[in-house]
This record gives sequence, C-alpha cells and structure tokens, in this order.
Amino acid sequence: MMSKLARTVFFVGVIVTAMASPARRDAPTLTIERVYHTIIDESPYLVDRTTTVVWTQTPGTIESETAVPTSTPA
Repeated sequence: MMSKLARTVFFVGVIVTAMASPARRDAPTLTIERVYHTIIDESPYLVDRTTTVVWTQTPGTIESETAVPTSTPA
C-alpha cells in the first residue's frame, strides 16, 4: 500500500508530465501557387496562367496505398 507521500509525489509527477507535453496544434495548411507562361491566339498573346494547390500537413508519415514500380539493375 502506498503512503500519502508516495501518492502525492506520484500525482505531482503525472501533472508535471502532462503540463510539459507539447500542446496539440492544428496541422499547418500549406499553399503554393504555380505560374505558367502561356502563348494564346489572341492579343496580348503571352499571358500568365496560375494554379493554386492547397494541402494540410499531417503530423506523421503515411504509407502510400499505390504500388510504385521499382526497376532492378540487369
């Protein structure tokens, strides 16, 4: 059976550990914009076309479900 002092030390240790753990944050949202220089048939003939890609970074790595072919040296 644990004494009161041992119980108190144990619970204080648990609380300190919980407080020291990093706070959960939302995953960062990343955005990239790509600019493509494009030639068209009408004036001004040279225009910039943009595409925007937005994704959320995950906290860890996730294995891909698609198979990636690998080549073996002959």
